[in-house]
Amino acid sequence: MPGVSLPPVADLDNEELEKLLGQGVPYLDVRTPEEYSAGHIAEAYNVPVLLRGSAGLEPNPEFVELALRHFPTGKELVVGCAAGGRSKQARSLLLQAGYSLVHNLAGGMNGGRDPFGAKVVGWAEAGKPTTAELEPGRTYAGLKK
Repeated sequence: MPGVSLPPVADLDNEELEKLLGQGVPYLDVRTPEEYSAGHIAEAYNVPVLLRGSAGLEPNPEFVELALRHFPTGKELVVGCAAGGRSKQARSLLLQAGYSLVHNLAGGMNGGRDPFGAKVVGWAEAGKPTTAELEPGRTYAGLKK
């Protein structure tokens, strides 16, 4: 990976993500379609790891299947959510499914906490560019087709 030297399953900060996006590494937003629609990183794909159900957020049974259909297991991939928790869960599921180069956006879109409780600034919180444009081939509904 030219210009960036990361372990295969790194927690990325916003600047590291920016470099990978510039190199064409896909970003998989694992938030709900509603969260994605409200604003996301440009060119992000949306496959939620959890969906809203009658009991709150519930596992998305299509998550791994859709990821396997659209993202090769041997290629690098970055996952992210609102604060970093769901994307760590998604990364774990993807690694179990045979992926080996899955990074997590620490702090996600809105910011979160590291394992020691320190603040991690999220992508949108850092003033990085977001969009609410919904590209059909990148939305959950579009990727399910």
